Amino acid sequence: MSHSPTVGVYDYGIFFSLTALSLGIGLYLSFRKRGRYRNRDETFLGSRKIHGVALALSMVASSVTAVGTIGFVAYYYLHGFHTLWCIPAFLPGGILVYYFILPVLYELKLTSIFEYLRMRYGNGVGIASSLIYFVLSQTIGATGLYSAAVAMSTIFGMSLAISIILLGVAGTTYTALGGLKSVVWADCVQALIMVSSPFAIIGKVIYDSVRSAVPPRPLDDLNFSAYILRTELDLTTDETVWAGSIGAFPVQLMRLGLDQVITQRFLAARSLRQARLAGFGGISLLVFCYLLHGLAAFSMIYWFRDCDPVLSGSITRYDQIVPYYIDKNASSAHGFRGLFLAGLVSASISTVSSIVNSHAAILYVDIVSPYIPISEEKSGHVMVALATSSGIVMVLLGLLVPYIGSAARFFIALNSGAAGPFAGIIILAFFFPWANAKGTAVAALGVFILQIWQTTGRFLSRTGPARMAYGLDRCPANITLMSVELPGNREKYQGLLLYRISPYWCSLFSGCLTVLLGLAFSVASGSPKGNVEAALRLSSPSVFKFWRRIGFLRHIAKPIERVAPDPLATEEIEALRTHESDNCAIMEAASWTGLKLISSSILKTGIS
Repeated sequence: MSHSPTVGVYDYGIFFSLTALSLGIGLYLSFRKRGRYRNRDETFLGSRKIHGVALALSMVASSVTAVGTIGFVAYYYLHGFHTLWCIPAFLPGGILVYYFILPVLYELKLTSIFEYLRMRYGNGVGIASSLIYFVLSQTIGATGLYSAAVAMSTIFGMSLAISIILLGVAGTTYTALGGLKSVVWADCVQALIMVSSPFAIIGKVIYDSVRSAVPPRPLDDLNFSAYILRTELDLTTDETVWAGSIGAFPVQLMRLGLDQVITQRFLAARSLRQARLAGFGGISLLVFCYLLHGLAAFSMIYWFRDCDPVLSGSITRYDQIVPYYIDKNASSAHGFRGLFLAGLVSASISTVSSIVNSHAAILYVDIVSPYIPISEEKSGHVMVALATSSGIVMVLLGLLVPYIGSAARFFIALNSGAAGPFAGIIILAFFFPWANAKGTAVAALGVFILQIWQTTGRFLSRTGPARMAYGLDRCPANITLMSVELPGNREKYQGLLLYRISPYWCSLFSGCLTVLLGLAFSVASGSPKGNVEAALRLSSPSVFKFWRRIGFLRHIAKPIERVAPDPLATEEIEALRTHESDNCAIMEAASWTGLKLISSSILKTGIS
């Protein structure tokens, strides 16, 4: 890519003003609370008093990364828009998550979804799941950090390493010092700023096409069916209507609420009604962002389809297409690059801060505090240290991304693939009371190993979807021409069938396989009546009604009472912890003694 034009004072002014605004909110809330004791709820859930609208904005800001702003636009340009068919699946996915799964966690007053897994299955399954999540999500955060740093160093001429460190430190500082409340309110500002990047692309393409002496070719001959209406049932590609709407369903469940980052926002709401407002509001905003990125990609198609920058030799990879357009066309627009970069950096910092806070919550709640006694005086320092450590690890990984690019892409692919087994674990926990720890653990481990094998084979075989056909018909005369590679001319991988299954379909199949094998192994290992009743206390009442209606739980004489939030004082709860008996007895007493009694016992023993 050619060297960027000189950056103007307007670019610097807009970039630093918007970035300082978003960071200033987080830092202000962080330092305002310094010196005050903050308990676990305040640090990780904002004392459960955050408004639903703010949480909805935070959910979107956390989900839309810098990789998405650049990578999704490039993906849509190269492969089409079929992944946008996930949008119709948001409504049933949202109903499933916000009415049957997350309300159980909300009423249990939990901090993380892994805390629920420890209650439901025991420490082994919960801790193993949380550690896998920690490793995979660290890679996502580091890659997003690197993407924003590349744009920042390219436009401003800064060192790449310094850019990564500055972005990582900025996101980690207010997260470690201020907790979730600082993260959420900073996210609100960052969400508004980050949409400026795709808007800037769309607006500039419209402006350039109107002002250009030779405007781009009209789109009336574009084959829209190839881009977004392929309806064949092909399990080897994600670029069909069915893959986007059905195959990607486990991935969307993670994005809508099963991911710890989103779960925390739901649990931080003032009430269950506000939590659902946050969830469905977040879905609406996420749809808006998806469509906005789609329009940005459509703008790139309109501008480059007759002078493809990769085919012309101007860039070497399609993920450079957005920075290339910014570099080539932004010099005449004062402040344009500063606005674009501010949106990109805001998306990156929001992702970093959200992942750091969720990691600190997981490490403190699920790994450290159950095994290491921590006094109230030291708990605040421990939580800050855990958040800082997570941020440091992410920065170090971000610095390594240029050297482990292939490994980073592999872990990103594995993170997407792991959505299937993890969604299967959650579905078993909430909807199938017969599922026990042994059956679920064996099934999930086996399927996850199979998923690693499939992802590795697909990654090494370089199997990918077909590409859209572009040309060089309207390039300037001095452009070096290269041969155009048509989608039909690409040689399809003909090896092992397992490697040919696309990521979305593989995610769906692995999720279903986890559920089926988990049930089979659980039934084979035996699920005593007491354990089934205990599991029902940790699920939605609708689950019990459904199974009774079809005749599976008629041996249970009366409706299972839900576990209710507990009015007991902290010292009473601590006293109760020293007098725990077996699961069934404690479950029977839970309706009288409340949440914490059942929580403390199951966290130690699990429903096995």
